[in-house]
Amino acid sequence: MKSKSRQSAPPSPPAEKIGRLCLEALENRLLLSAVFEGVDPDGDTYEIKLTGPGSVTDASLDNLTVAGTSMASKLSVRLTDQAGDGQVNVGLVDTGSAALGQLEVPGDLGGLLVGRISQLTAGSLGFEAGNTNLFEILGEAGRIRIPGGIRDATVTIAGNLGQLQVGTKDDTATHISNSSFNILGDVQKIQLQQSFTAGSFFNAEGDVQLLDIDQSVMNGVFQVGGDLVSCKVDGGIRSDSLIEVQGSLTKWTVKKTVSDTEITIGQRLGSGLIGGDLRAVILTASAIDRLRVGDDLDDTRISVTDDLVQLQADDSQNLILRVSGALGDLRIKKDMDNALISALNGIGTIQIRQDLNRSTIVGGIDIGPDLLLDVAAGGDDAEWGNVVIDRILVRGDMLDTSIACGVSPVGAYYGDGNDAPTANDVGTARIHQVVVNGQISSTNLPGETFAISAADGIDLIRSGRRTFTGAAGVAVQQF
Repeated sequence: MKSKSRQSAPPSPPAEKIGRLCLEALENRLLLSAVFEGVDPDGDTYEIKLTGPGSVTDASLDNLTVAGTSMASKLSVRLTDQAGDGQVNVGLVDTGSAALGQLEVPGDLGGLLVGRISQLTAGSLGFEAGNTNLFEILGEAGRIRIPGGIRDATVTIAGNLGQLQVGTKDDTATHISNSSFNILGDVQKIQLQQSFTAGSFFNAEGDVQLLDIDQSVMNGVFQVGGDLVSCKVDGGIRSDSLIEVQGSLTKWTVKKTVSDTEITIGQRLGSGLIGGDLRAVILTASAIDRLRVGDDLDDTRISVTDDLVQLQADDSQNLILRVSGALGDLRIKKDMDNALISALNGIGTIQIRQDLNRSTIVGGIDIGPDLLLDVAAGGDDAEWGNVVIDRILVRGDMLDTSIACGVSPVGAYYGDGNDAPTANDVGTARIHQVVVNGQISSTNLPGETFAISAADGIDLIRSGRRTFTGAAGVAVQQF
């Protein structure tokens, strides 16, 4: 690497001018400009230029150091003649605690220490070996643009962040991998046009207006200390990923499958739209207004500590749904198999367009954080006696399934002779309608019993086109 500079030298032929200092007019002020030229290890010729307040104290590419800069200063590294790979990599840019208006690096940047910064543009972060890969911004950051990806980097921003843009729409080969981002303030926009993968971690202590990921999240963590207004993922979320929002998540859209992921929302999920499956997911929220799953809802645990207004999926297997408030509307376009649905304050409508198999639907019991129907002594279930199940409609058959309103199973099954009203039979617990277009039945396996039960009355149960009063293995109970 070669780097030379000189200040206020006597006039000499242009070909011999390696470095120069000059005064330039800008907005009726005089700004000092420093220019340094050199050749990087693979033969590319570059120019380092500082305009605005400050001075360059070390112009080497390994440790590019400036002092006395401000938000009016611009530091740029520019390729002037390509004889190598066309990338000029910088090991470290160090301004101490001084601010910097703009920083431009046409290759990989291996480290950064700066006060506030308005704009940072670098080809990539952390790709070259031997650097610290530590990027510390001691104040606010305006816009950070990294088209070539980020790897093995630790980024800390002590203030607010305007925009982080990583990748380009045309480049799908590079990713954000094994990197962490810690923003202590609010974030306006995170736009990742690549995948977020390989144990990468993102944390914002304040609010985030937009999180936009053009590809997928794989084994990644996103934590938001405030509200997340919009989260949009054009790929999927999978492989032990974690999304945690301490405030509300207003709009959540994932075009493909969400699997093997834990999602925690401290307050309300306004609208969630999943284009593929919701599979092997643990979802916890204070309240959910609307959650729509375009394909299967399988092996998933959903816990809502207040109301769930609407949940819709194509097909469902092994779903556990706990609602500590009221469940408004649950719609499954095909079958529902092996589900446990509980809502402490009642159920509006459940519609299954095909078959309902081996499931339990309960109003008046909150199954608790352990997501187990366990009303025995020592269990965490809560009971409420003033509850209504309005309407359950099954367009196919209902097999090996119990529906209960204000009734505890006491044992393992409903209909085994020891069921009892919940909450000491205080309040009114009623089922308005259970309508099954096919047949209500049981396979009568040894030890299994099922029932449709309400503590204070059932207005209508229909199986086929006839009133249902019970069948082998399926009792109708009113207490």
